[in-house]
Amino acid sequence: MEWGSALSYTLTGISQADLASGSLTGTTIIDQQGVDGRAVVTVNLANDQLAENESVTLTVGTTTSSPVRIVDTTPALPIIQFASMTSSANEGNTSNTTITVQATLSAASTQTVTVPITYSGTATSGSDYLRLWYNNASSSITIAAGQTTGSASFSVLGDTTSESNETVVLTMGAPTNAALGANTTFTHTIVNDDVTSTPSQPTGE
Repeated sequence: MEWGSALSYTLTGISQADLASGSLTGTTIIDQQGVDGRAVVTVNLANDQLAENESVTLTVGTTTSSPVRIVDTTPALPIIQFASMTSSANEGNTSNTTITVQATLSAASTQTVTVPITYSGTATSGSDYLRLWYNNASSSITIAAGQTTGSASFSVLGDTTSESNETVVLTMGAPTNAALGANTTFTHTIVNDDVTSTPSQPTGE
């Protein structure tokens, strides 16, 4: 191939989104100033937050290069989990008790981290406890970029009915921009503090 000849090229193994500049396809010129037969294609890779390794192959004309491996330097996703797995408190009689459940990240992220939360347990939502929607509007915990903690809250409703201890269980779903750790379930025990009174028996004279 003569110097100055134009050849089409194709990069495979990556997408256009992986490039900060340049194109996956185009035309290059045989280098007149360098080594005979050299064709140079220059692209700039985008710096993203995705943990990935890729292998890129360049085809110029009918000649295909050996794959070039791009080693990702993006750190692994941070781990999200509950700071503790259990808690307990007396139910109370007339007042409501707010329970705040903390989640932690192993390291601050440059992106917002969100994890969905499912409520279950033996306690009944609406009569034994209320989820605090102002703090947990979409049944999820959100940790802002640069932060390492977030929380969900619910309110235990006090009563004077003697009953068994009850539980409120929070379970993490699949997070966004994080990976699940070991502590993905939190159980709060509502401790009954009401006593069943036994009517006194009349005594004979």
